[in-house]
Amino acid sequence: MMKMRYKWLTLWRKFFALNGDYKAYCEAKGAGDNAKCVELESKFERIAELYDDWGDIHVKPESWSNGFPVYPKSHKSPAR
Repeated sequence: MMKMRYKWLTLWRKFFALNGDYKAYCEAKGAGDNAKCVELESKFERIAELYDDWGDIHVKPESWSNGFPVYPKSHKSPAR
């Protein structure tokens, strides 16, 4: 089961990385460009939630564990 989950998450992350609007949002968050963030949030209602869950998926791979971001202990998983 974990192997299948890993494959799905890997595919999702690769697909997600191709989204130019999400990349622009990550860049805006990193640069502290609140105006750009607000603009993208008004265009895509859940982009801030996705960022809260995934963070900047365009960061350098050495800050990731097994291809996925290392979340701080305070990261909360979505309710099931």
